[in-house]
Amino acid sequence: MRGGSLASPIALGEEENTAIALLGATQADVRKALVALDGSLLMDVQQQTVHSWRAKHPTILDAFAGLVSQDRELMDIYLTGTPVRQLFSEIACGDTQLGGTKVEVPIDRYDGLMSRIDEFSAKRSENRNAVNHFLAFRCGTTFLEKFLERNDEFTSGLCVSSYFYAVSDVDVINKLHRVGLLLESERLRHVEAVRELAVTTPDAGFLNTRIIEFLSEEEIKEILHHVRQELLPTLEREISIWQDNYLGREDPEDYFSHFKTALGDYADAFNDDPLALAWIENGIRKIDEVVEQLQSEVQGAGEPDDYYRGKPNVPRGIEMRSIFDDVDE
Repeated sequence: MRGGSLASPIALGEEENTAIALLGATQADVRKALVALDGSLLMDVQQQTVHSWRAKHPTILDAFAGLVSQDRELMDIYLTGTPVRQLFSEIACGDTQLGGTKVEVPIDRYDGLMSRIDEFSAKRSENRNAVNHFLAFRCGTTFLEKFLERNDEFTSGLCVSSYFYAVSDVDVINKLHRVGLLLESERLRHVEAVRELAVTTPDAGFLNTRIIEFLSEEEIKEILHHVRQELLPTLEREISIWQDNYLGREDPEDYFSHFKTALGDYADAFNDDPLALAWIENGIRKIDEVVEQLQSEVQGAGEPDDYYRGKPNVPRGIEMRSIFDDVDE
């Protein structure tokens, strides 16, 4: 319930006291047990002036989670007391594409878990990515059905953005499509978003079916046609726009890396189209020229603190004196 570390001396919350009572113990029993287990299952760790109790080895926590999962009453302790982010890395609800599953949550515990997920998601906007990752990789069809019934606006809030491989919404959309829970109207909305981003970003991630799973072969061909018509003939203009938007906060080569990678992927897709390949090769050459130009400009400008590194510019005839010259010995 504390994620593997318990501050010492211990101060327990209401849920933790309830858990101890369900285990048939008291706070006094816990304090005695911690001392008795020091050096065997537990260890007293000191960082500066702060002490904490920790499991001597992570497998001890794994073993306890296994015991908890076999007892329905104790499972409630685990599901209600463990931090949600920790749960996301340890449990599965009907399916998992990741390892490290300690507890398979039964269907009759889904509602309670969803209440905690809703509360967690509402606390901070950045928690949404953690929820999406859990739904996409650790949940089966039944859990997802119940989750969508409970959160009827969830799917309408999903959006495809660039870069596809790094967007957690895309992972959820893929999963919903895979298990047959993605409405066709929603799928088509996302297809249109991919179509536009393939040109405006440009993002070629849709060509990898492991990144974007909800496109048909015909839709991929149509998006490629859109790329050929709208992006490739205007590559020099797009590169100039990127150059104008460069703020100097990162290495120019890193700045253009995604653009260049996308063109490389498009070159593979248009390998039998000589004109498209010529546009792409010219675009890559243009990017290299712009990167070289920007790098020379950055080097020419020098570092912001170069002024302080050089020798002071003192007019001739002015003698430099130490600040200690007037101090009596």
